[in-house]
Amino acid sequence: MSSRRMHSPWGLLLLVTLGGADAWGAPRQGRLSSALHRPTLSPRRELRPMLRSRANWRVSKPPVTALPPVREPEPPPAGEVAVRWALPKRRDLPVKIHAQPSMGSSVVGEMRGRTAMLIGQPLLATTGLCRSWLSALPMGYVCEQEVQIEPGYLSSPPAQEKSTGWQKLRYGVISALVTRLKGSAGHFLRSVLHRGDGITATAVTEQGVQLIGRSWLPRKDVQLYEPPVAPAVSIDSVPPGLKLGWAVPPVGEEGVPVFLPKSESGPVAYLPRYAVVYVDDAISSVSGRQAVLLPESSRSALRALGSSRPAWVAAAQFEVETSQLRRFVPSPPPAGLHPDERWIDIRVGEQVAAAYQGTRPLFAALVSTGGQGTTPPGSFFIYRKYLTQTMANLAGAAEQYDFREVPHAQFFNGRIGLHAVLWHDKLGHAVSHGCVNLSPPAAEQFFAFTSPDLPTGWHTITTPAHHGGTPLARGTRVVVRK
Repeated sequence: MSSRRMHSPWGLLLLVTLGGADAWGAPRQGRLSSALHRPTLSPRRELRPMLRSRANWRVSKPPVTALPPVREPEPPPAGEVAVRWALPKRRDLPVKIHAQPSMGSSVVGEMRGRTAMLIGQPLLATTGLCRSWLSALPMGYVCEQEVQIEPGYLSSPPAQEKSTGWQKLRYGVISALVTRLKGSAGHFLRSVLHRGDGITATAVTEQGVQLIGRSWLPRKDVQLYEPPVAPAVSIDSVPPGLKLGWAVPPVGEEGVPVFLPKSESGPVAYLPRYAVVYVDDAISSVSGRQAVLLPESSRSALRALGSSRPAWVAAAQFEVETSQLRRFVPSPPPAGLHPDERWIDIRVGEQVAAAYQGTRPLFAALVSTGGQGTTPPGSFFIYRKYLTQTMANLAGAAEQYDFREVPHAQFFNGRIGLHAVLWHDKLGHAVSHGCVNLSPPAAEQFFAFTSPDLPTGWHTITTPAHHGGTPLARGTRVVVRK
């Protein structure tokens, strides 16, 4: 066979068929050897990089990605309860809690900011703007589209709102006869303010006071206040046979002078504002004065006349002017009260509020009620509570005020309620717009004492009785006396 024929494709095929693997000088691998699948080209010709070119048309396989490990739900730690939390999707919009799974039903509460509230099972809505609802705990419903869900434990909510925002602000009133805002007037204040109007300051410099809304006032036209320090006092701390009282100087004065018993001479020292005293009605005293004993905290707070230095007076008893004394006076329970029911008694004449359980007084605090009789007497029930609230004048009101982040507000008679006061230091005097003002610590204590309780993550709550529900769902009773 000629070499030309042998080099042809048919010749090579015949050679491989007759000679098998020996034709290529390789060991025989069987009938279908690996050599049979080699490229059938002449040995004199260069081997094309066929294997390299195959990579160009080979179907590429996707990269192998390891599947994430399956996470088995872990049981809650000992003592924990697994729950679901709901957080608002938008910080700037409150999430309303409805009495029924319907946008048209009454609102029983709100959640604001980045707080988290407890939720139960989802519900399908057949009508309305919300496609599905979530049951809120302990009551009500929220629209599922307004919240995001996070699993967690009962004792550790993802986020909770605090009532301390007021501590980053300053509060005061206009001291000038008239002044004008520089910049935007904001939502509640007019551009021209008068003496007594109230403001919230975000920054204070030697020249000016910056308000909410980036408007400014001259510093000389504003009187700023520090919130009063007058916590509630436990009635059990008062010695037997004595009554609880407070030293309250006239508006504008810093202290209450104290006298030696039955002394016709001048005072020997003075007590700072809101100092606690124990009134002794069994001891006679000079006309216009009242015999008092001082607890250790008030005795150490005695100051020398005309000075801030401590005064060392060895007397066991003192006398103070009756007009500069506020006292806790026990009150009978209102009609229809259950034996262990909690209630609040407010005496406008003494400017004192007290918390009771049945007939037993628990604690009392100084207050400021409304001037000119704007806190009317009567028996009421707390119907709404706010963790914090903006308090501002009604549209068109003659007196202007804009107070932000006011903590622990609870309303019992329309717009009249109990709340902390941050813009004056005049407890014991009737100077409010009608509400019952307390120091921040006292307001927090009364807020925790009353019902309805503010559920975890809620900013505000309204009693079902306020929306026509059962009277048994009313809040704590508040009795206002003259």
